Amino acid sequence: MNFYLALAIFLIIDLLLVIYILYRRSAKKFSQKDLNFFKNEWRKITSISDGKHAVLDADKLLNLVLKKKGYMGGVGEQLKKAAKVFTNVNDVWSAHKLRNRVAHELDVQVSSGEKQQALRSFERALRDLGAL
Repeated sequence: MNFYLALAIFLIIDLLLVIYILYRRSAKKFSQKDLNFFKNEWRKITSISDGKHAVLDADKLLNLVLKKKGYMGGVGEQLKKAAKVFTNVNDVWSAHKLRNRVAHELDVQVSSGEKQQALRSFERALRDLGAL
């Protein structure tokens, strides 16, 4: 009987710890300095005329915001961990996949429409995270 009581107590403590960690991760707020930095960087990104550079920089900003929120790893890993935070995680994945194509393939062209769609997705993700 003592074994089952100890096991039950252990499981309850474990569950409370997981809930606490998830709460702390989601409750993490940005400082005003961070928010100003993010907004300033976003303004710069949206003023970039070249689609490749705009998409690359938007993905870098998303990576930084996710790290500051406590999500470690590359953007792909971060997106998996933070999936429930996003209004539309599939749109964020599409924007990140475009970034990967730009970064890893030669002669990739990013049309104006692709750029605008990716930037809308990145912006929505940044808003979902409380960075904009």
